[in-house]
Amino acid sequence: MSARLALDRLLESHTGIEVARGGIDASVDMFLARRLPELKLANVDEYLARLTPDSPELEVLLNAITVTHTWFMRDPGQLAIVSELLSQRGPGDAPLKVWVPGCASGEDVYSVAILAEQAWRGVEVLGSDINAGALSKARAGSYGSWAVSDIVEVER
Repeated sequence: MSARLALDRLLESHTGIEVARGGIDASVDMFLARRLPELKLANVDEYLARLTPDSPELEVLLNAITVTHTWFMRDPGQLAIVSELLSQRGPGDAPLKVWVPGCASGEDVYSVAILAEQAWRGVEVLGSDINAGALSKARAGSYGSWAVSDIVEVER
């Protein structure tokens, strides 16, 4: 098995991300083209030898290849389903529990919370991501004009 394929399998087993989907394989290739010279490594075999599931280098790799951008109200189709679920709940019902995996910098999580507030319904939203940098931005909760460009004034 080639070192590159072994790297893909390590990423897939550690994260569940299918490297061949969504252009991630190209991101890995670009990362390796930059990172190997930075570390003064001759090839992917040497890089793979340094990479373990608990190594800091794995976090560097994951932060480089995962998507870190999103924006408020990004996916109207999915948010329409969330709105429908919220509307089906009574005012005294338990909060709707929503998990946003791969939440990047958190705008999708806040979008769900905005919808719940507009519907006057309770919601518990959990956002998770494997990108430490994106999660740091999500925790800060500070967003620029691009992130809010698709929302109306009442949502702001």
